[in-house]
Amino acid sequence: MLEVNLIMARAAQAAKSFTRAAKWMQTTDFSKSVIISTAKLFRHGYKIREAQTNKAAESDTEHHYKGKPSQVWTRLSELTSQKLVLGMLVLVILIPNLRIYANDYGPVSSLSMLDHSPLYSSHFNDSLESLYEFYTNHGYKLLYLGVKDGCFSPPYISCDECTSSSQNSSMICSGLDPGVATFQQVYPLPSTGLDGKKQAEAKYRPSELLIATSDSGRSEAFFSIRQNITRGIQYDTGATVIILLILSAWSFFLSWDSNKLLIQPIEGMVRFVKELAEDPVSFAGKILPPTKGEEGKVMETRVVEAALIKIARLTKVALGDAGMDILSVNLKGTAFNPMIPGKKIRACFGFCDIRNFTDATECLQEDVMVFVNKIADLVHNKVVIYHGYPNKNIGDAFLLVWKKTISDAANKKRGSSFADRALRSFLDIIYSVETSQTLQAYAMHPAIQRRMPGYKIRLGFGLHVGWAIEGAIGSSHKVDPSYLSPHVNMASRLEAATKQYGVVLLLSETVVSNLTKSSLQDNCRRLDRITVKGSMEPMILYTYDMPMFQKDLVGNYSEYKRTFEAAVDDYIDGKWHEALDKLHWCQHLWPTDKPIEVLITFMASHKNMVPETWKGYRELTEK
Repeated sequence: MLEVNLIMARAAQAAKSFTRAAKWMQTTDFSKSVIISTAKLFRHGYKIREAQTNKAAESDTEHHYKGKPSQVWTRLSELTSQKLVLGMLVLVILIPNLRIYANDYGPVSSLSMLDHSPLYSSHFNDSLESLYEFYTNHGYKLLYLGVKDGCFSPPYISCDECTSSSQNSSMICSGLDPGVATFQQVYPLPSTGLDGKKQAEAKYRPSELLIATSDSGRSEAFFSIRQNITRGIQYDTGATVIILLILSAWSFFLSWDSNKLLIQPIEGMVRFVKELAEDPVSFAGKILPPTKGEEGKVMETRVVEAALIKIARLTKVALGDAGMDILSVNLKGTAFNPMIPGKKIRACFGFCDIRNFTDATECLQEDVMVFVNKIADLVHNKVVIYHGYPNKNIGDAFLLVWKKTISDAANKKRGSSFADRALRSFLDIIYSVETSQTLQAYAMHPAIQRRMPGYKIRLGFGLHVGWAIEGAIGSSHKVDPSYLSPHVNMASRLEAATKQYGVVLLLSETVVSNLTKSSLQDNCRRLDRITVKGSMEPMILYTYDMPMFQKDLVGNYSEYKRTFEAAVDDYIDGKWHEALDKLHWCQHLWPTDKPIEVLITFMASHKNMVPETWKGYRELTEK
């Protein structure tokens, strides 16, 4: 009977809890939002596909792109919604299982066992013993139990069964109201002399006592729930810790997505800008990052990163190495100022020009741009290979720069100074132009061959070492990073003089003095001592004799070079007759060597007599 009552009490408790939960789920906005969010989660993929189909059908393209969310935002909202709904479901399921319900109907329902027997009757005593056993087995700590005298017969018990003595049975069965009677202490036993009710109220706080009264009002019991309260506090503490852990994990996973899709890319872009400001040249050489994410979708943040690298590359291509400082200074500062102060550098300046370019332009017409770009690509590639910098493209001419760096002191010992690199670059260009099948195809263009039979593509080169001011020339509307110096003009003058001397390459003595590789020095031949227009400082001219142009040379080149340079020394010293003898001998060995003819012609213009104003050099008046 006792177990049946307990089961019924717990079933009633569960039913009430379920009813409360159902009403709470129906009335609270929180539950509605969870259900709605869950439904949205499962319909999300279908809605995205449907929205994309509908948007593709829209005719207003401008409105379409303005309202279209980015892939980053779409992906982030998807992940956030999924984790939000999942976290809510976990909390909804977990929280009820972490609670200890205070309403326990076991003590109340069990007291009804004492309602149907007179006080201290054999049936009452048996029920009382069963009650003690029930409390012990189920952990109820009984402090006090009081019962009123009398009995109350349920419908299935006759009045005759509810007797304890002849004198009081008539009173009980006649319907005596027990409400006017007082509770008699049954536990602790009266023989102990202890007042259980007073001891319970004195020893325990009201919140630590469970006072149970039977439905009939005949029985009253005090129970200690201190242990339950302590256990409840422990459960609440554990539940709080678990919820905090869940919220922390929830927050971590939410921030993980934001960090991955937004924070890290933004930090990467900030880092990119800093790197671009610190070292634009190295930054321009970075590999473009993939613009697609893990799921194959284009991510806008990666597009921005790739755009920064492209901007750096375009700036380098458009402005050259000299313009990268403009980019760096403006990125480091807050104001826009393309007119940055110049700085002085020491470098080897090279100038090269395409021969017969005007005629080629008239013959090739629209194809001339492709023709020039083919040559520019070849020239620039060779220059960059040898750590040089293309600066200006002036139609048919190119200005090229090899800066002297701090490491050139070490490179000088290894035979790789900035002058070595510049000369080797020009030699590679000359060889590539002579052997390029693509360029030869342009040379064989019918219109060119009709106008210039036997035409071959040739370039002239001038090389000079000196200082220059590197900076931006122009205004805030248009700047042209360049180098200002008479030494830059000197390279241009030397290139122009190659036509007079009939050679491909002319070097100044400053270049030769900075050469460290003996194989390069051995092939540099002294030609003349001159001054150019705009300069009063005489300098010695050199050319570089490439073996590919010595096909009709008779004898050994080294001996020829010594004889020629001896003739030049005599010519400079005013010993023109000795110089002419040596030059005629050289002309016999190498008939097509144009510099011989230049010197002989100059001395003949003075009737082979040294002028009284001769200072050991002559002026080149032509540009």
